[in-house]
Amino acid sequence: MLDLGLVRGIDSSAVKSFEKIMRLLNKNDIYLFLANLADRTQNQLQAGGFSSDAHQRLYFFADLDKSLEHCEDKIVANKMGADQAELQDVRRVKDDLMQAVYNDVMAALDHQIKFEELLEKMKPYLAEMKVTEGEHLFKQRDTNRDLFFIMRGTVNLIGESRQGITARIRTLGPWTVTGETGAFSGYHAPYSAIAEKDGLVCRLSEENRKQMESENPELAAEFHRLIIIMIGNQLMKASRAMVEATH
Repeated sequence: MLDLGLVRGIDSSAVKSFEKIMRLLNKNDIYLFLANLADRTQNQLQAGGFSSDAHQRLYFFADLDKSLEHCEDKIVANKMGADQAELQDVRRVKDDLMQAVYNDVMAALDHQIKFEELLEKMKPYLAEMKVTEGEHLFKQRDTNRDLFFIMRGTVNLIGESRQGITARIRTLGPWTVTGETGAFSGYHAPYSAIAEKDGLVCRLSEENRKQMESENPELAAEFHRLIIIMIGNQLMKASRAMVEATH
């Protein structure tokens, strides 16, 4: 149960996060109750396909009291129809789920803080860029040597086959980076990076990166550590996705 009374608007990355949470809840037969939504927020969720019609275990309520009442009714009904062992399993799954959500949230907050602190130190070497919807940061097969730190908005990584078929590889939100393939390996870009919506990006050019490595090796090492962690996290997510796809 989530009280969204203080939320006045969301973006596409928040809708995608709700979708991920809902998929996890569906797997474990858990309901999600959203209460006190502003009309604008609910319209944004539904416009993104996040609705009760799309998810049978998703409910919207005008206020928290109605949400609590409905939740209590379901708990009583479930308890009456389940034996003690089943109840213990339900509690264990819920506890594991809440712990997993908590761990993910704390990890995301920690990453955001480190990301913002590092970019503040790197400010003399960065160039801020306001990007508009549909704008390319770089194009597939370009020899791109710059790194792009996404501060606001979202960026789609789009790959195109030799037959001209395009596919979205990944969507990057705030506190992420792209362009590392060309910057560190010298390879041509394997995909295009296109702004999904207006946002703010910080660009680290190859020249400024080398200048930072020469003038401030300690800061450069901290920067390299962050890049390694972020690439490692991306590989872990890709591996999990592949495992899930095979089951």
